[in-house]
Amino acid sequence: MKAEHLNKLSILFIVITVYFFSAASSWATLYETINISNNSYVDTSPAMNNNGQVVWMGLDVIDMDWEIYLYDGTSKIQLTDNALYEASPQINDTGQAVWHGTDGYDWEIFMYDGSSVTQLTNDNYADSEPKINNNGQVIYRSMGDIFLYDGGLTSNLSNTGNNTQQHQINNNGQVVWMAMDDIYLHDGSSVINLSNSPYVDQHPQINDNGQVVWNGYNGSSWEIFLFDGSSVTQLSNNGNSTQYPQINNNGYVVWMGQDFIDGFDWEIYLYDGNTVTQLTSNIYFDGDPQLNDSGQVTWNAHSGYPYDIYVYDGSSIIELTENTVNDQYPQSNNNGEVMWKGEDDGDYDIYLAKPDTDEDGFTFDSDCNDLDFTINPNMCDIKKDGIDQNCDGVDRRRGKPCK
Repeated sequence: MKAEHLNKLSILFIVITVYFFSAASSWATLYETINISNNSYVDTSPAMNNNGQVVWMGLDVIDMDWEIYLYDGTSKIQLTDNALYEASPQINDTGQAVWHGTDGYDWEIFMYDGSSVTQLTNDNYADSEPKINNNGQVIYRSMGDIFLYDGGLTSNLSNTGNNTQQHQINNNGQVVWMAMDDIYLHDGSSVINLSNSPYVDQHPQINDNGQVVWNGYNGSSWEIFLFDGSSVTQLSNNGNSTQYPQINNNGYVVWMGQDFIDGFDWEIYLYDGNTVTQLTSNIYFDGDPQLNDSGQVTWNAHSGYPYDIYVYDGSSIIELTENTVNDQYPQSNNNGEVMWKGEDDGDYDIYLAKPDTDEDGFTFDSDCNDLDFTINPNMCDIKKDGIDQNCDGVDRRRGKPCK
């Protein structure tokens, strides 16, 4: 692929549909929410995988440093316990977690493989901000470049020393980053300048199909751009500031954009591969949107104080929290679980909300049919009807009839 092919920028002219959004009830009835950190100290920087496992950094008040914690789906595990400093945890779908921490002298990269912790780097440089894909490949920043750790072999992908940052890796090993105000893609063999403009481009994200989004300045405003594998398209064209795009594996893109009509606030926008929909239209500050592969969008919003968590499920908007304290930085996985950082009794804890679509008191991970309230682990299994009503994995063949 030649760089000049990417200079042919097309602009997507779009139809905007507005969903006027109003506050719902307090805790949404379709979710069961639990506090997974649940302590009296500060917990922050959470990351979640598609199996509902969560990692975060928590304050250790004894040593006055930060440690790494893991919620494995049932309980909380402390992965580190030392007098040093750990930060920026990430987790993949196999349960491997990475973070950077000090070794007493500089920053190094560490990995938890499900049973033990291994130090991946051991040098005299500041190695930081690791990201891990589902194949266990790890990228990180060091000496102004992006490095790839691939099961023992470490390579310098950018190899320029030009203050590379905002790096992301997909499950095929393709890597994007920002350097010198442009967006670069390492496609597995070579580096391509995707934006190649005289203005600033930043905040790149990449999906497993190699599609890349970012926000960039076009000379008059900040807009959203999409590289589809062969060319670049400008998705937004409203003359206002747009920021922090996210892309899922179906090519859907979500971002936050300024709205001067309602008094200089921020709204949430969703591109579904064809058109752009404005999901919110209010006087709130709507920001930090995230997107899963089902098109579910989460974000936090406030009209002064506090922040609350909102979910767009494809047809309507649910206010997941309605508290007198801040709930911020939500993430959702492909099972529809939503995780965020929220205030609790003067500190911050990590919360996880699991969907209960049929509202029978059992979430999807224990309910074998979360669309039918007559099927859940508390039900009596009717004999020989071909249906597993109690979710034990079999249809009952004998015993007394159900009452």
